[in-house]
Amino acid sequence: MAADRFLAKRPDVARRFVAAFRNSLEFAQANPDAAVAAQVPELSAEDVKGSWLDASQLVFNRCPTSRDRAL
Repeated sequence: MAADRFLAKRPDVARRFVAAFRNSLEFAQANPDAAVAAQVPELSAEDVKGSWLDASQLVFNRCPTSRDRAL
C-alpha cells in the first residue's frame, strides 16, 4: 500500500519497488531452497520453506483477467 500523495510525487520509485518485489517472489518460487537460506537464521529452514510454499500458492494463483476473456 502506498499513499496517493507518494504515488503522485514518486511514481518511478513505486514502479521500481513493485518490480523488485515481483522479481524477489519469482526468484523464491524458482529457487525455494536459496530463498529459505536467505531468511532469518532464528527460524528453522523447514518451517520457513513450508510457510513459503503455502503462501506462494496464493501469490502465484493466476486469476483470469478481462484480457484473458477477450482471447
